Amino acid sequence: ADLDLDRRRKAEVLPFLSRLCDEFSIPILYVSHSLEEVLNLADRLVLMDQGGVAASGPIEDLMARTDLAHLIGDQDPGTVIPTTVDAHADGLTRLGFAGGVMWAPRVAAAIGSPVRVRIAARSVAIALEKPRETSFQNIFGGIVTEISPGPDEMTDVRMDIGCPLTARITSRARSSLALVPGKQVFALVKSVAVSR
Repeated sequence: ADLDLDRRRKAEVLPFLSRLCDEFSIPILYVSHSLEEVLNLADRLVLMDQGGVAASGPIEDLMARTDLAHLIGDQDPGTVIPTTVDAHADGLTRLGFAGGVMWAPRVAAAIGSPVRVRIAARSVAIALEKPRETSFQNIFGGIVTEISPGPDEMTDVRMDIGCPLTARITSRARSSLALVPGKQVFALVKSVAVSR
């Protein structure tokens, strides 16, 4: 019960901190182990390891680095993409971003509002041809930029879809698709998490 109360209090305080920073244009140093809090509040991230700075920079850049996943406390690396609310329709929100548009569960934000999207690497599939009849709402053409080994016979595939996007697929899938840097692919995004 105390944990639920703590979450409710944080939910009340975090929007206040965000407005404080925006309205008064003052920097805030916020220390947290919660990825959700960081995504909702931070523009820049400083990752600490054993008392020293391991990495620092824009949150979108650091969250895209699979080599930092253990410091972020996230076993499933992902991509953070800045977007803008374009429209609301059919219980979904259309978001504009550097690679085009994507659909997310309805976001309680006005048209034109900036929102940050996180796409977990395990929520991204890769196809060599654009699927025609599918339930995937978000399909993006892109180019493979980097391939690196992941844990447990998995492979992390970075793509450029107008911005970086990472997929975590099996090593067998990488081999069967003959993925190499420079190959044109389609990224199929199953789910999108939105932060304000």
